Amino acid sequence: LLRRAMGKKIKEEMDRQRARFVEGAVERGVERAKADWIFDLVAKFAGYGFNKSHAAAYALVAYQTAYMKANHPVEFMAATMSLDMHNTDKLAHFAHELDQMGIPLLPPDINRSGVAFRVEECTAGEGGPRLGIRYALAAIKGVGEKAMEEVVRVREEGGVFRSLTDFAERIDPHVLNRRQLEQLAAAGAFDALEPDRARVFAAAERILRHAGEAHAARTSTQSSLFGADSGVALPELRLPDVARWSKVETLSREQAAVGFYLSAHPLDAYEKLLRRLRVRRAADVLHGDTPDGAELRMAGIIENYYERRARKSGRRFGVLELSDPSGSFEVLVFEEQLPVARSLVEGEVPILAEVEARLRDDEVRLSARSLVDLDLRAQETGAGLEIRFSSIEVVAPLADRLAAAHGGRGTVYGFVLLEGGEEAVIELGRDFRVTPRLVDELKTLSGIWEVEEL
Repeated sequence: LLRRAMGKKIKEEMDRQRARFVEGAVERGVERAKADWIFDLVAKFAGYGFNKSHAAAYALVAYQTAYMKANHPVEFMAATMSLDMHNTDKLAHFAHELDQMGIPLLPPDINRSGVAFRVEECTAGEGGPRLGIRYALAAIKGVGEKAMEEVVRVREEGGVFRSLTDFAERIDPHVLNRRQLEQLAAAGAFDALEPDRARVFAAAERILRHAGEAHAARTSTQSSLFGADSGVALPELRLPDVARWSKVETLSREQAAVGFYLSAHPLDAYEKLLRRLRVRRAADVLHGDTPDGAELRMAGIIENYYERRARKSGRRFGVLELSDPSGSFEVLVFEEQLPVARSLVEGEVPILAEVEARLRDDEVRLSARSLVDLDLRAQETGAGLEIRFSSIEVVAPLADRLAAAHGGRGTVYGFVLLEGGEEAVIELGRDFRVTPRLVDELKTLSGIWEVEEL
């Protein structure tokens, strides 16, 4: 019973066993104080403890692990990430740690990535070549390890994929499905073959159909009619013409496929505005010399939100999990700010937060004093835009898009290139709500080659 109570941490049973132990010890000539002391040692060991041989083995493994991380950090982190390949929360933590260690995390690439994370030499810079970690294909959500093993096997046996057509003609259509191809496209794994992720994503069914035709040609007894025997090749795979994803949508889909923002962060587009507003980075606040009681301005993309009820007061409070390009952070939301927080979460908008920092157990805890939509604050700055395009035909779709942005203080100018190399300037209006999100959307319009904030 005592052993079971120790193993299960059952306090009531431990208390009953104490009385039995002490009485039995006293009956055998042990002083009561001594018996109580001995049982206290046993109870303390039950909290957390193990024998010396166990401790020595743990110490050896800890030393070996520390040695590998200190002397072979890239290889160590690649192996660590491969062990937790299907845990995106841990991978996000490791990605942040790589950033702090100065180790590049390279995006998934159908021609370079392995099934697991692997070490890869990066472009040489000052001090010679650097080592980075190439993102694992099997770490992309929903693609499956077995399917990626087949893709890598085909690539290693026949060489890198030269195009999406080449990819489709060499893979087994029974190994991949539409969802897997869409996830690979959203994660950017096909960027080296076709940089427009929206087109690859929309072409998933065509790729599979082309793969099926190529597979049938290879396996058919009449292969001479279609395949290499007759010298007749299948027609080139044609991708559908679809609207290009905006930067925001690209990153959103990438985050859904990978589990975190990998190639960039949505707040990168707000860099000028954040500098203007003197917004503090999460890494500087959480790991810098932030004084107790400091009032700060921070910004972030909503990663998660939940509400709880305080044990003592019974009052509701919320927790906003946010991220900026430097890392993740949490902001406590008290009752008076809950309606605002819920509205911002529902709108899925970037947040500008006035927060108060408190030091608790050497950790910085943040609580919200005010929360606003970052795009609304951007509209108040009165910024303008310069839009350059190559043809006057762009003006009509551009005007349609700008029509939804009236109601601000920003002036928008259009610059169209004329014959002879001169530019004509068109003032498109002075009352636009200019935000980084609008800039991002305008860049997706066909014919526009530059959008610059004033």
